[in-house]
Amino acid sequence: MEISYKELKARQKEDLKSGKIVNMFSRNFSTWITYVLAKMGCSPNTVTISNYFVGIMGFIFLSFGTYLFLIIGLIFFLVFILMDHVDGEIARALNKESFEGLYLEVLQDYIYFCCLGAGLAIGLFKLYESEVYLYVGFILTALFIIEYATTNSVKFVLRKGIIDKKIGKNLSDKDLQKMIFSRIEGSDSWQGRNLFSRIFGINPPGLFYCFEFISPILIVLALIEYYLSSYGNYMWIVYGQAVGILSLYIFAVGIVKLIKIVRFIAKLKNGQHITAFLNE
Repeated sequence: MEISYKELKARQKEDLKSGKIVNMFSRNFSTWITYVLAKMGCSPNTVTISNYFVGIMGFIFLSFGTYLFLIIGLIFFLVFILMDHVDGEIARALNKESFEGLYLEVLQDYIYFCCLGAGLAIGLFKLYESEVYLYVGFILTALFIIEYATTNSVKFVLRKGIIDKKIGKNLSDKDLQKMIFSRIEGSDSWQGRNLFSRIFGINPPGLFYCFEFISPILIVLALIEYYLSSYGNYMWIVYGQAVGILSLYIFAVGIVKLIKIVRFIAKLKNGQHITAFLNE
């Protein structure tokens, strides 16, 4: 099935407008890759599985623990995010969506978080020559996975509740998910914040801590840190541990992720939102 770039872009706009896909900055660049791979006859599942190896390569380069290899590893994760859009865009454009493809795509997200977090743990441990960063990196990995699992679990429980209660659906899964998450977040939704809070806010988290922007921010910080290190030892020593710009950002991301997880679970539990939503 042949499809033009213009048709792909139009399909993407329709999917964004309908809420079928999430609006992300990186989607501005993914359509060209989608077009090329679709013309080459690549299947969505082939793209997804190939992306697993992109994540693994990113992990390997991060774990070398030098500024150059950190930057190369982070570039792999930028490619990973782009390819994460591409497989779905090909599937929708060529009408090749499947439950197996969805399964592979969910697994892909866990590979991203594991490879990025573990790679940063080993890389920063070697870069700063401190075992503390092994613990920090692996804790960050756990927080990445738990954060992703909190929202995915709500979707799973919502579907299970609909099936168990034999509720007829007049709305799509996407519409139902929007409704339940809007109910949980209430007036604290990201959309209702001012520009500064949308970028740097902590509760709810801004784009500064969003997984889509973590890699490019780390690349910029690595370049700055490398430049400063060439002029001597700029590191701060805190309780005998070396602290740099990269590590400060990692600490900030971890703290914000922890706050988000605790806040989300507390609001869900105290409000009994899923139960009330299904009963209504």
